[in-house]
Amino acid sequence: MVIRKGKKEDMPAALELIKELAVFENEPDAVVVTVDELEQDGFGPNPLFKTFVAEKDNEIIGMAL
Repeated sequence: MVIRKGKKEDMPAALELIKELAVFENEPDAVVVTVDELEQDGFGPNPLFKTFVAEKDNEIIGMAL
């Protein structure tokens, strides 16, 4: 497993993980954020968050925002 800083290109996977967590928490309709918003908010001129990604065999298996 590799831990690395997240990249803008990781945001589609981030959104999928967010949706999976929402389903687990029985709140699937609570997710209103989009990939574009994650990219802008995390990688724009004034980032609101940073990400770290866990990868295994070149597949994202976890993420911390």
